[in-house]
Amino acid sequence: GPWIDNGFYYDFYFPETTDPSTGETIPSRKLSEADLKLIKKEMDKIISKDYPIVRKEVTRDEAREMIQAIGEPFKLEILDSIK
Repeated sequence: GPWIDNGFYYDFYFPETTDPSTGETIPSRKLSEADLKLIKKEMDKIISKDYPIVRKEVTRDEAREMIQAIGEPFKLEILDSIK
């Protein structure tokens, strides 16, 4: 996400979905403290792998294609807001 005064901003959206194994409807919901703990645990695992950070400059159109390809509508909103 974009940087803000005290870190980075991320949008999370949990829409209503259907459990593929049971067919049960799972209602939309807000992010919980338990979710944050699981996210932190997963992020710590990723960080421990020490992946290289690579800067890649692309055109706006290339960025749009990349963002659409990975299905990130919130990032697309951010791209569209940059003039």
